[in-house]
Parts: sequence; C-alpha cells; structure tokens
Amino acid sequence: MKMFLRLSLLASLAGVPAIGFSQESPVGGEVQEEPKTAQEWNLAGVSALEKGDFDQAMVAFEKALGLDAEQEVIRRNLARTYGHRGQKRMQEGRLLQALEDFEAGRKVDRDRGYLECLIARAHIRLGRRDQAREVLAEVRKDFPECLPALRLSSELAFVSGQLQQAIEWIRQARRLAPEDASLERRLQQLQQEKEAWEGFLTDASAHFQFRYDPRNPAIVQAVPQLMTDLEDAYQSVAARLGFVPSDTILVLVLDRDRYRGQAPAWSGGLYDGRIRVAMKDYESEKEQLRATLRHEYTHAALHRIGPQLPTWLHEGFAQWVEGRSVQRARGRMTAASKKGPEEFAPLKALDGNWTEWKENDRVSRAYDYSLSFVEFFRESYGDTVYTLLFENLRRLGLEQGFRLTFGKGIAEVDREHRQALALSD
Repeated sequence: MKMFLRLSLLASLAGVPAIGFSQESPVGGEVQEEPKTAQEWNLAGVSALEKGDFDQAMVAFEKALGLDAEQEVIRRNLARTYGHRGQKRMQEGRLLQALEDFEAGRKVDRDRGYLECLIARAHIRLGRRDQAREVLAEVRKDFPECLPALRLSSELAFVSGQLQQAIEWIRQARRLAPEDASLERRLQQLQQEKEAWEGFLTDASAHFQFRYDPRNPAIVQAVPQLMTDLEDAYQSVAARLGFVPSDTILVLVLDRDRYRGQAPAWSGGLYDGRIRVAMKDYESEKEQLRATLRHEYTHAALHRIGPQLPTWLHEGFAQWVEGRSVQRARGRMTAASKKGPEEFAPLKALDGNWTEWKENDRVSRAYDYSLSFVEFFRESYGDTVYTLLFENLRRLGLEQGFRLTFGKGIAEVDREHRQALALSD
C-alpha cells in the first residue's frame, strides 16, 4: 500500500512551494521499536519530521538508504529534509548554513529543480546574482516546467533591466499555471514597466548600470557625474562598513517632475534592488544628491548581506555613511528626553515599516535614535566592529551574529546605549 504524507513545516520562500514528504510503508502510526527495514527507517524519518527534528530525520533516512540505495522515495525524503532545514536557517538569517543544506540536498536528489531554486534564492539574498543565474539556467534546461525557476529567473531579469526577458519567462510560467492569478498580475506589471522605460539608454560604470532618457539634455549631461558620485558611494561603504556587494546594481535616472509618470503606480515605495535617482538640475542639487546616493547605496548594499535586517539598522547605517551629524541627532534626543523616556519607543518598535507612521516627530526620533545607536557600536567596541558585525550577520543571522560580535544580545546593547544617553528611567 502506498501512502503520501504532506508536511507544511515552513512557509514557502521565493515561489518555491513547501516541500512535501512521501512515505512508503504498509504500517501507519509511530514506529515503536528500533527499525529494521528500509521502509521502517523511512517511516521513522517521517515521524521525526512531524516533530520538527531534522537531524533525527536525516539519520533515519540515511539508514534507510543504506538498506535500499535504489529507493527514489527515500532519496527524495532525505533531500527534502535538507531543504526544510535550509529553509528554517534561511528564515533565521543563517544564509551560508542554509546554502550548505540546499547543496547537500541537491547532491542526494535534484527533486525536479526545487532544491536548486532554493540555492538560487540563497545566492540572491547574499548578493551573488551571477551564481543564481547559472543555477537557474541549469534548472530551466533540465526541468523546463519548474515554475519557481521561471519566476525567479524573471525577477532576476527584472532587477537587471532585462524587461523583455523577464516578460518572456513570466509568460512561460503562466502557460504552465494559467489558474495562477498572481502570474497575470505580474505580467501586467512588467509590461507597464517596459512601457514606462521605453527608449531609455543604458550605460555602465565599474559597479553600476545606468538607465536614462536620452531625450532629456539635463540628465544626459549629469550621467557622467552621477557615475563618479555613485562609485564614490561604493568606496564610502567599503571604507566605512568594511563590505561591498559583488553584483552590479541598476540605477534609474529620472526627471523629478516626470518621475511619478515614469514610474508605474504599483512600484511606489517598493524596494526592488534598484536605485532611483530623481533629479532636475544636477549642478544646483549635487550636494544633496551626493548625500542621497550614499544613503540609497548603503540600503542597496545592506540588502545584499543575506539576513533580513531591521529598519533601525538600515536607517542608522544609511545616515552614518551619508554623513549625518550624530552630535546634532543626540542633541535633539536630549531635548526630547526631557519630556520623559517614553518619548523613545522600544527598539522592537523600530523594526518595521516607518512609512506607515503618521506622526512626524515619531519618525524623526526613530531616525535620530538609529543613527546614534550604530555610532554607539563604534564608540563602545572599536573601529573594526562594523566589519566583524557584518561578517557575523552574514554567517549567523541577526540575533546570533549580534551576540557573537558584542558578547551580548541586541536588547542588552540597546539598554547600554539608552543608559549612556540618559534615555532610560
């Protein structure tokens, strides 16, 4: 008798569905004694997975394979166990460890390309887009009906400015899954995007690709200086934070007055891996624009570290690289603190989306606090702390990376910062 057990241990990532686990066994229920056959070990592995015990499940599936190396069901169960553990690690921000799991799973069984799609997603999160493209190209060749591969390929093409290719891959995906309304919506978005940037030219510097309207003389004249200024921003991040992304970043140079008309309505407020520069007269705006470029490039770089970082960390470092005055920020904080420590929200409240906040004072205090906090890292732990922090974040995720860097958790470092500035009771 053949039975199939579907587990949804983790939410899907990047369009890759939650991976199901199959079992073949004439017996249902828990394994009560030491398994003896491949089928019994396979059932033991499934039971361990139901409890979320990935390590024990791997042991059981390995033993099952040792008894029956030709059994495809067992190989796939083992591969998918690596996939589930890797997804959990990815959700925790432990990208490098997640990648190791996905690679190990792929060696056991390619599972119709699903494990490789997770590998590609990990590479994207780590800023390794070229490696992600190579993996996805192999999947499309060997498994042309792998829907997640087409979706991811389309998004990679989109952030690289290859809109026609992005459209073609979404069309292929829609032919495979015509009932999926999200594919039709995405196709319409991509077509709007292509129409908005019709006629734009492409130019490149060492680390950026620029897309701009050649019919706008002010923008054409400004592009060479923008290239220089963004390369300077690249060097600022490298010097001040100790890391740089490895992939090329697409920059859209737009006329400020026409920006809302050029940008599709659905794209407003979304971070999609690209940098938008809205300008009118570069010469008169260059100082402000240079600060903005440093700020926005810092966001782009931080998005490529791997783990999802809280807003306070993003905005703190973006302001710090931009060159905002920590002293002035702390002066405003001191003035606000006279009303009481409740003027400064708990750090957890600064994790989310500040654009949803209505009170301007609340937003200003959040920016000031974030800038002061990241400067406190350096003041308290030395000039090399940022390089160490980002390396640990990349390897271990936010919580563990923070603890390894500072020897204590985020909450404790935050408490020290508030005490140092007399912002706590």
